[in-house]
Amino acid sequence: LDGVERSFLLDQTVRLVMFALGGVAGTAEEASRRSGLFVAAMRLIERRIADPALNAAALAALLGCSRATLYRAFADRGCGVGEAVRDLRLEHLRKL
Repeated sequence: LDGVERSFLLDQTVRLVMFALGGVAGTAEEASRRSGLFVAAMRLIERRIADPALNAAALAALLGCSRATLYRAFADRGCGVGEAVRDLRLEHLRKL
């Protein structure tokens, strides 16, 4: 895992601990986490661009989050998960 992915996983662990202790994440903090999730997801998509089984469920499992959380992270950027996968695949094909 690279630094961004490790950071994301650490943030998720801290969030889980805070939830277990009764803490509630604020909206700005949550938006920041979703931004990190988006970056980690895009990097993972780029690495696994040739994997035909790559979809939202697979990405969520690899990133350790729910599909709903993944969809929210992409919605914050105005796109969908499937749309991002398709667009990166098309971009990759254009380069080839």
